[in-house]
Amino acid sequence: MEFIHETDLDEYQESLTQTIEGCGRTLLDCINHVLDFSRQPSSKRDPAITRKPGNVDSEYSSIFIDLASTLEEVVNGIYTGFDYKKAKSSNPSTTQVEPILYVDIDQRTNWVFDTEPGAWKRIIMNLVSNALKYTQTGWIRVHLSALDTEDGKVKISLSVSDSGKGIDAEFLKNKLFSPFEQENSISPGSGLGMSLVWTMVQKLGGQITVKSEVGVGSQFLVTIEMSSAPIVEEDTIPSETQEVANQYAKHAISLPELKARLEGKSVSFLGFDDQRCAQSVKGWRESLSNTLSKWFGLIVLPSFDPSANFIMVEELVEPLDMSQFGHEVSLSSNYIVLCCNGTKSDHLRNVLGHTAKIHHVTVPYVFPDNPH
Repeated sequence: MEFIHETDLDEYQESLTQTIEGCGRTLLDCINHVLDFSRQPSSKRDPAITRKPGNVDSEYSSIFIDLASTLEEVVNGIYTGFDYKKAKSSNPSTTQVEPILYVDIDQRTNWVFDTEPGAWKRIIMNLVSNALKYTQTGWIRVHLSALDTEDGKVKISLSVSDSGKGIDAEFLKNKLFSPFEQENSISPGSGLGMSLVWTMVQKLGGQITVKSEVGVGSQFLVTIEMSSAPIVEEDTIPSETQEVANQYAKHAISLPELKARLEGKSVSFLGFDDQRCAQSVKGWRESLSNTLSKWFGLIVLPSFDPSANFIMVEELVEPLDMSQFGHEVSLSSNYIVLCCNGTKSDHLRNVLGHTAKIHHVTVPYVFPDNPH
């Protein structure tokens, strides 16, 4: 990957390398976590042994990681694999609307916390994979929040909600976290996913609660107390974290700097009104509105306004027919098309030619270094 980064890459190729690197880091952390777990005596692996909140098992290799960027990186890798499998197996004539998956991260100055990266990533992988597996259409929301406690630690909450098939009440009560158990015995998988999630959450000193209703959907809520990272000098940052930061430094500016430059600017939405999945798009739009206003300080306009400084365009508005914007609107650099993957972004770029700049962001908090 180092040799690839030394070559000239376009935006699409850069997104592919970022995905490869993100998946590679996730795989390495998961392997290290499995090795740590296998070296523990069987008595320490017993999921019945609980630990005090906020106490990571001493056998785990806990380090400071950015929970927010790690969450987005893992979800991106999971969805990329899901999207690829769907593309290979789906019927081109199928009109079913795929579920909308969106990540909603509360605004916080510092998301770096002390935890075991392999366990954290495996929890995300299992919960999000299950949501994708059992949600044929509708929405999946991954929400990360934090609440400061009186003892100086922070209560981290990871919620994965969906509008999928739901879980039978009897299975939810008696078998959900049991190994090798599946509600549908002929479904793909070994039935170990939720058992492993429960064990890892317990090992990290946390709790997991589940709410579900058949035909309505499910919500999995993981809460873990963690210690936030102190402010450190650049030369004391872990080498892996610094390497990732340096890799994108030439393309990025700091979030506070970007927020200052965007102060007072407005943003409008176009295309977030698909009636085939109105509830899904509504949730996505609300999440995006919160991100734009709270993270970046933008003024979110209630309805489409062509005079806004930025116009967020949903990718289903294809190929961005000018008549949809009105004759007075020209497609310029202030249009930001949100694409689910690099392939979609590359396709739209080819359709539009050089009449618009389309940025596909897969790495959290890395932005074009010249926003207009």
